[in-house]
Amino acid sequence: MNLHAEPASPPTVGGAALPGARRSLVAEYVRTHGSATVAELAEGFEVSADTARRDLDLLDEQGVVRRTHGGAVAIATPAADLESVTERGTRQLAAKRAIGAVAARLVRDGETVLLNGGTTAVAVARALGTRDIALVTCSPAVAQEVGETATRGVYLLGGRYHAAFGVVIGPVRLPGAVGLRADLLITGAAGISAGGISIANIEEAEMLSGMIEAAERVVVVADSTKFDRTAFARLAGLERVDVLVTDRPPGEELGRALDDAAVEVIIA
Repeated sequence: MNLHAEPASPPTVGGAALPGARRSLVAEYVRTHGSATVAELAEGFEVSADTARRDLDLLDEQGVVRRTHGGAVAIATPAADLESVTERGTRQLAAKRAIGAVAARLVRDGETVLLNGGTTAVAVARALGTRDIALVTCSPAVAQEVGETATRGVYLLGGRYHAAFGVVIGPVRLPGAVGLRADLLITGAAGISAGGISIANIEEAEMLSGMIEAAERVVVVADSTKFDRTAFARLAGLERVDVLVTDRPPGEELGRALDDAAVEVIIA
């Protein structure tokens, strides 16, 4: 099938496509069209019906789609989650600066630090100053802010640049290396709830999941407007988060969930 000629049909990517890439396209198709059947996806993506079902089951577990008999339906994504990095950069400025300053103090000399994109991540980068660290990021804005102040080098992950989100989305590895290991990941989130942390972009979610796996410690930086929200793609449960840096104490339910997961909450 030709996606441009037949916009109502899923794109043909072939059964040999990487599962993660295929599922990203499946999620995007369901979100765009509102729903899809197993038979429709199996034909369009040239996979078996069982593979299509497994894709939908996994996306349902991640909170990306809602599984139905014979297919799946889209889960509504709040408009704020889809705003560009420029639009998001105009809000909560004081809170983001304070959060960035506190998170920067959690970085230890000699560490390899993964820093995701987003407006709060840029605030962290601005607060770092000259440090004896190697910094790895998917954000050109973060790399530009840090410049030469990370004395062990600044490394930008490769992939496709998404201007609206201000990040490069691709594999979590550097040229010449099979994988990546980091002492610390600092990442933002579109939603923080008892169910875990989540973001709006399914492609970025796949990359961020790789960052979480690569990191020894995970610090989430997010202002209180993200509390008790679940965005399009779930990243991880709260048990994978070591520290949450935010601007206000969470409510009773979220606070209890954070305590149960042994997450340290720091109020900037």
